[in-house]
Amino acid sequence: MAVEAKKIKERLKVLYPGVNLSAKRMDELSAKLAKKPADDAEDEAIDGVINNANDFISFSDIAKDDDRVRNLEANQRKPNDPAPTDPPTPPAPTDPPTPPEDVPAWAKALIDANKTVTTELQELKAGKVTESKRVQAKKLYDSNEKLKSLKGETGEKWFNRIDVDSETPVADQIDALESELTDITQVQADATSTAGAPPNGSNNSKPTDADIDAVAAGL
Repeated sequence: MAVEAKKIKERLKVLYPGVNLSAKRMDELSAKLAKKPADDAEDEAIDGVINNANDFISFSDIAKDDDRVRNLEANQRKPNDPAPTDPPTPPAPTDPPTPPEDVPAWAKALIDANKTVTTELQELKAGKVTESKRVQAKKLYDSNEKLKSLKGETGEKWFNRIDVDSETPVADQIDALESELTDITQVQADATSTAGAPPNGSNNSKPTDADIDAVAAGL
């Protein structure tokens, strides 16, 4: 008992012309609903199956979620995407209610498809917010005169120690890094002073990036 998925897709477009389902979602819905009508079902019977499916889970809601996923994906592909001033924390994912046991298998499949869309949307939102936080943190880090002296790989290592999702504000974490670097610089200066000036007569107490890494590893 089934009709061609292409027939379901045609009737979907006729019955819900204003619903902007993605091509992938249209194929999924058509394939699932094609198993429901009889092989020789007329348009009226096929329409009944489609409308019943829409009663279980709105095609319009699925299309809106698809649109949000597409928009987020498009925004993430844009170069130099400006970060919002205060990126909002995405809400916890809210799944559609679990269907009762007497709901047909094809209807459960539709509900599961919508859960997948919701999960994808929440993951994209979370990734976007985290990236925005990192952009803001990098600007704040780069503006610190003390930490600006850390170059190349060493600078990246120190920046990566910042946890943008921590309850501790980024500014406080940067202050802690600055304080740590000040301590390391002083340790190196004291060691140089104790050992005496180098043979060329200079007494440059400024630590190298390698010195900083070595001391930081021991803290």
